[in-house]
Amino acid sequence: MDPLPDILVPDLDILFVGLNPGVTSSRSGHHFGFPKNSFWECLYKSGLTDRALTREEDILLPSEYNYGLTNLVERPTISSKGLSRQEMKDAVPSLYAKIASFKPKIACFLGKQLSETILNRKVDFGLQEISIPDCETWIFVCPSTSGLATNLTKVQKIAIFQDLLFCLEFLKSALDTPLAEPQKVHLDFRQA
Repeated sequence: MDPLPDILVPDLDILFVGLNPGVTSSRSGHHFGFPKNSFWECLYKSGLTDRALTREEDILLPSEYNYGLTNLVERPTISSKGLSRQEMKDAVPSLYAKIASFKPKIACFLGKQLSETILNRKVDFGLQEISIPDCETWIFVCPSTSGLATNLTKVQKIAIFQDLLFCLEFLKSALDTPLAEPQKVHLDFRQA
């Protein structure tokens, strides 16, 4: 199975970061390709997009919405259980470099397991009190939209995506106003 290409341009409003591609996504060549994955529905119903997009339209995210897509681990698996904790930790420096290079306003990590692996700390959903150093990227944690992630209802997931939209709108409206800087934490993933 082939990894999915990133959908990235510099200075995105939001970079959505998934754990890794699923088998269906890999085979289709499109992000969040499994029919029971609610990513595209959450984007639309939260107001992050003005229409319901299909997986085949993933490539349009940068030009139409200034959003991008990437994964922590490139290797496709049937489920997250197909990844070792070490494989995930080993991928963190590459993700960090990608975020620092492309400098999105917000890096949205999709899932607590993913977020806690990247940040090496416990997290709650929502805007985090830390940012990626050297690039001013804020971190937001949304739930996993995988069809296998059933700890929250779809309505609860959409509400958290609506919080992401609120944060984005706030950041965009406050660009000319000095904001309190988030706590700068050096994220050294090699020592995790």
